[in-house]
Amino acid sequence: MTFSTEDYEDVIPPHENPLIINPLIGQNKIWKVLVNTGSSANILFHKTYCMMNLAGEQLGSCNEAPLYAFGGYPIQFKGTITLPVLLGKLPYTVEKPVKFYVVQIESPYNAILGRPFLSTFEAVESIPHLKFKFPTEKGVGEMRGNQKTARIIMLEDLEKDHAYGKPDETGKRKRTEAEPSGNRETLNIELENFGADLSSLISEPAAENEEVELYACHSGKMVLSFLDVFSGYHQIAMNDKDVPKTTFITPKGTYAYIKMPFGLMNAGATFQQMVNKVFKEQIGRNMEAYVDDMIVKSLFQVTPRI
Repeated sequence: MTFSTEDYEDVIPPHENPLIINPLIGQNKIWKVLVNTGSSANILFHKTYCMMNLAGEQLGSCNEAPLYAFGGYPIQFKGTITLPVLLGKLPYTVEKPVKFYVVQIESPYNAILGRPFLSTFEAVESIPHLKFKFPTEKGVGEMRGNQKTARIIMLEDLEKDHAYGKPDETGKRKRTEAEPSGNRETLNIELENFGADLSSLISEPAAENEEVELYACHSGKMVLSFLDVFSGYHQIAMNDKDVPKTTFITPKGTYAYIKMPFGLMNAGATFQQMVNKVFKEQIGRNMEAYVDDMIVKSLFQVTPRI
């Protein structure tokens, strides 16, 4: 199993983004699952577990030593559960049982797949490519990470740290507010539902906040150029058989469009397809495009020589 430049696909290098996948766990497609080689266990967070509707599935007892978080405090298990995990796309798929430790702490992820998971699937990961590969009966399968989701999670978690501070030893955050005198007092408000938008999704999320997406896609870029190519609608030739359908009558005669007018129902979709085709090698790397609105971006700013 090897990785090449073709494996970058939609990944924008260089980056330090985590590998986040959307595998099928049990009967649910779980979003925002972190693949972490630094974890010695596979973690399923309790909020996610409760939303999976695992009828008849009971948590097993766990007498093992507790896990320790980055802060050094121990994390007690609610129990363990073994669920089938399906990876890949047909025909390169594989399904194997995976043992999860269910814990009740706050996390921007729904689950964490650690070294035991990678060992079970004999998977090899590549963080630069945001992808890992594994053997199947039909050949080599692969799972690709979502860079945009990874960046949005990182940004939203940073915003939480700024507004609420780091989680304490219980895994919960406490709001910090300023008194009129300027002193800061920590209010013991347990935010049970804080971050529900991140940790409770086990199905495909709705469209992300546009402002967060903008920051996620273009953060770290030194130069941004915003373009409006509205006139481009009039540069796409109509299909000959569709020209008669655009006829209209004027006092001076009957006319028809030979170039695609903006008013057509499928004009936007047609123009977007053309843009995606023409800028296939640039979109996601040094430009973004939504119909006739385009952004050209660069990591560096070159000073012109005179």
